[in-house]
Amino acid sequence: MYLPPSLIPRTPKPILNCQTNTPLSTALAASLVVLGVLSTTPLSPLHSSPSPAESEKSERNAALMDAYGDRMSLADMEKALEAYEVR
Repeated sequence: MYLPPSLIPRTPKPILNCQTNTPLSTALAASLVVLGVLSTTPLSPLHSSPSPAESEKSERNAALMDAYGDRMSLADMEKALEAYEVR
């Protein structure tokens, strides 16, 4: 069957030619990888020692955990109630 050339679908030209844009695509891929790694890597703090407010808060939290306990047994619940009544 004969089809005139106007009825034969043409394949579209690629937007980017892979052979000429290899350095560009390589740089783009490398920058995306670096950004992905940097976004998932936690930054180290500027100072490693906690501030006095943070240390006071952690001490208070530890005291509360000691006072209230795990509450897994009746003795732990009674101890927690005693500590709550004192507060």
